[in-house]
Amino acid sequence: MMDKFLVSAKELAKEIPIGEHKLRDLAKNNETFPVIKKGNQLLFIKSEVEEWFRKYSWSDKRI
Repeated sequence: MMDKFLVSAKELAKEIPIGEHKLRDLAKNNETFPVIKKGNQLLFIKSEVEEWFRKYSWSDKRI
């Protein structure tokens, strides 16, 4: 079975060590965070979120 391209915060939180609330907070308050907004729903591209964390975990920026 193929992995889903877009996932919800709940689905993503099960796969990476970040809670749903923190994912939603990052999506709301950080312009560089990779999220697609569909009405009230937030959808995440898992591979882009993982890449974003790799990039910013080594920077001086606090997430």
